[in-house]
Amino acid sequence: MPQQNTWLTQKVLSGINYSGLGKLYQQVGGELGMILTLHHVRSEQDAEFAPNAHLSVTPEFLEETIKFLRKREYALVSIDEARKRILSGDRSSRFAAFTFDDGYRNTSEIAAPIMRKYAVPYVVYFATGFVDRTVCNWWEGLELAIGNNNELTLKTSGRSKTFACNTIAEKYNAYDQLVDIFTSQIGELEQAKALRSLCSKSYEQLIERMNNEMMAWNEIKALKDDPLCTIGAHSIDHHALARLDEEKAAKEIEDGTTLLHQHLGTRPKHFAYPYGYRSAAGPREFELVRNAGFETGVTTRPGLIFPEHSEHLTALPRVSINGLYQKGRYFSALTSGLPTRLIGRNRKLNVS
Repeated sequence: MPQQNTWLTQKVLSGINYSGLGKLYQQVGGELGMILTLHHVRSEQDAEFAPNAHLSVTPEFLEETIKFLRKREYALVSIDEARKRILSGDRSSRFAAFTFDDGYRNTSEIAAPIMRKYAVPYVVYFATGFVDRTVCNWWEGLELAIGNNNELTLKTSGRSKTFACNTIAEKYNAYDQLVDIFTSQIGELEQAKALRSLCSKSYEQLIERMNNEMMAWNEIKALKDDPLCTIGAHSIDHHALARLDEEKAAKEIEDGTTLLHQHLGTRPKHFAYPYGYRSAAGPREFELVRNAGFETGVTTRPGLIFPEHSEHLTALPRVSINGLYQKGRYFSALTSGLPTRLIGRNRKLNVS
């Protein structure tokens, strides 16, 4: 079960922190800084079945993170300043740039006031389909459908598969299997239809949740007026771009950016790949984003920023501020760079 993997990771991160290995590695790591990833910032969710808990951190932990970085003398910078530092190789101090994906309402209502309280720049990446309510975040739809039912049947392309969802263990097992199906077995354009086939009632709940949780255009316009905030692009439909043909992938990038330009009056210069892991965004997508005129593109591949990233500004790694690791000792280990170098087999760059 996911909890077992979480427990093991927590132990490893604690060991790195308490052993001093993290601090020792950081003295020789040579990184310039890091780009941090967040999604939801909200009160702690208390549920037995919470497969998306990693996407939420509490307001208190966000504040603790900012204080930790200030104590460690990080320069908390905008994405524009981060780009300048990467290009110049500025080593005057390590930097940290905060990024928020998807455009959840709690970004503007909870996170933004915290960022203003501490005068910390941040960027919010918007998928315009979420704003216009023309597409749903299927991962939350799966959570609703599985949580509300003891059994689900998925029908796709003439195939039918039933999932037991009676116990918590069965629910997590069903979720893991369905995520694999949605991300590797059915096409990106089939996801909404497949989700509807699971449970129509839960789909209605998902629409209601989208309306309650996602920002609307008037809220984005208000956020744009915050001098600390940078508005970034995140495609239209939040599809894994690498799973689309080149023409469709380019259209996802360009059309979402154009919509933001039309509504806000300025064209975003910074892009976040939907999902952003290796099979969702690779060299072809990095080139498409570069050709679209973006100055940076951020992935979800784990890693710190090194001078060598100056040649790969549309393939930048990030460090997730993860809801499963909301302890200072875990975050301290992550910021050392040692865990991400171990994951990356000691490579500074992960751009292939």
